[in-house]
Amino acid sequence: MALSRREFIKGVAIAAGATVGILGNFNFVRNLFAETGRNSIISSIDIPVSSFFWMLRAWKEGTLVTVDGRARFSEMSFIGRNRVRIRSLVNFPQMPLDGILSAYPEHDLIISKSARRFHVAYLAAGRTKSFVPYLTGHNELIPILLDAEEGLLAFQYLTNVRGRRNFTVVYNFKEDRIIGELDEPEDDMRLEILFNSENLIASTSHISLSLDVYFYNWRTGERTTNELTKKISELGLRSIILYRHININIQRRFLFVRFSDVRNRIFQWIKVTWDEEFTNVRTIPLNYLVPRDRWLNNFFLSRCGTWATNLMSGYRGLRNESLVKRVFFHLDGRYPNGISMH
Repeated sequence: MALSRREFIKGVAIAAGATVGILGNFNFVRNLFAETGRNSIISSIDIPVSSFFWMLRAWKEGTLVTVDGRARFSEMSFIGRNRVRIRSLVNFPQMPLDGILSAYPEHDLIISKSARRFHVAYLAAGRTKSFVPYLTGHNELIPILLDAEEGLLAFQYLTNVRGRRNFTVVYNFKEDRIIGELDEPEDDMRLEILFNSENLIASTSHISLSLDVYFYNWRTGERTTNELTKKISELGLRSIILYRHININIQRRFLFVRFSDVRNRIFQWIKVTWDEEFTNVRTIPLNYLVPRDRWLNNFFLSRCGTWATNLMSGYRGLRNESLVKRVFFHLDGRYPNGISMH
């Protein structure tokens, strides 16, 4: 389901079970129902969009998953053209969250995080779990769904301390148990995203902050390279996958990456495409879509891969304050390079 700009902005309302209306300037959402003591009164609360917009993920047909005012995983649906309804899916986790929200609607799975504690809700079985997979000084990454059928999640921990390695804890959310660690090498490998049932895209960083990119078979520990991984490595990227999946569509075979060449002052987004054999790799600079003195931030792809959104920076307001403009992209073969900005 492709959401319009208005529908996308609707999704910023975080209100427990409330129906909300959208203000015309899209800078705020208004909660029309507030409770004072035991009596409900009609009032309005303006909530800044920027504070809540990121706590949304695609969910089942025509809905989004979010967190309501009581910090519960909730479903957001749209009513007509300008109203939203939020319904709690589970009374969990009910504690302050860090802003991380991952959802796998086809598997009834939602994941979030508070400090070092992760929250996993497996709705199909009515099971919830709040736990710290490993208490350590390492930095935690967003979990990766390794195998939905077996119910395996990978929690990776990174370190910047010399002599200490990264490691990954594997948790079975269907059986509610930690089953062990992946057998990882000693070269600070970082797992990025699952490409198929066995291979993840993984990377190893260097002092120059560039990356070596390869496929990593998490079942056997084998590394392989192909034309796609070699091309990404050649670009000298500092990062590949943003928040695990928001800038890549594996089924339609394209990826948006940010390319930086500080020496030559080149900063731009690139669209990378490939074929079924990970060959015929194309890199398409997207600067031609962006007006002079403007720049793009992070790409967010729809689950279907037919549209994307981004924030374009470089605008100024009446008081010379910095402003951003939300832009949308159609991703279709009818357009040059398969992309059109609106």
